[in-house]
Amino acid sequence: MAFGTANTVAALATLALGSRELALKLGGTSSAWVNAVWAICALGGSALIFLVGAVLFAASLGPARPF
Repeated sequence: MAFGTANTVAALATLALGSRELALKLGGTSSAWVNAVWAICALGGSALIFLVGAVLFAASLGPARPF
């Protein structure tokens, strides 16, 4: 199980770094478009993580055995 988790995390990290490099190559490094996309991705990612955490927290408040 630990091996699978390590592989998944490594693959996601590699994908994130690769996509960042690709986005910088395609869009340049000093345009307003790059700054806007960067801000939207940062806010969207943090909102998604917050939403997942909130859903998991709300689910933990329910009954221990739903059936």
